[in-house]
Amino acid sequence: MELRNRNFILVDTETTGFDEKKHQILEVGILVIKDLKVVNEFEVKIKHREYTVTAKAMEANKINILEHEKEALFEKEAAEKTLEFLNKHKGENDEGYIVIGQNVEFDIKFLEEMFLRTYKIKEYRKVVSYRSLDIMQLAMIKNIEGKISLEKQDLDSILKELNIEIQENRHRALADCYLEFEAMIALLDI
Repeated sequence: MELRNRNFILVDTETTGFDEKKHQILEVGILVIKDLKVVNEFEVKIKHREYTVTAKAMEANKINILEHEKEALFEKEAAEKTLEFLNKHKGENDEGYIVIGQNVEFDIKFLEEMFLRTYKIKEYRKVVSYRSLDIMQLAMIKNIEGKISLEKQDLDSILKELNIEIQENRHRALADCYLEFEAMIALLDI
């Protein structure tokens, strides 16, 4: 199967911190992308029996844990729902989704830890490829080529450079997925 015919997912997570071994995922946002178009979306909020948080992460995502828990699922159910969504949209002969995101290795590490803890890692690896595309690296290439001018490589800097409006709900998983998708398309067009 040619690479361009593969299915892609754009993933973003909101977490309680920056260490996938001790912090937790609070939200997962996923866009299914075919032919450079969003064909489906998924979002799940996740609650935990205990939280290990950093002030910096919670300040960034502005998630109120008490409000969050009203709509959130426990991690095992969230992992099952995520796999159900991914399997539903995967092609028959597909080798697994290629994962796209801003600083995507961060999100991948957190997702893999969640699937390890919930004993669903084999199912996850059947549906998600080990291949990934990092929007941050794409932006760095365009910067090196002189097509854009970045001082930093974070998403806000990339969005500002590309004149993409940053919404109020920035740092929420699904909203950030759409911003990252918009940035990726703009970078590919440069």
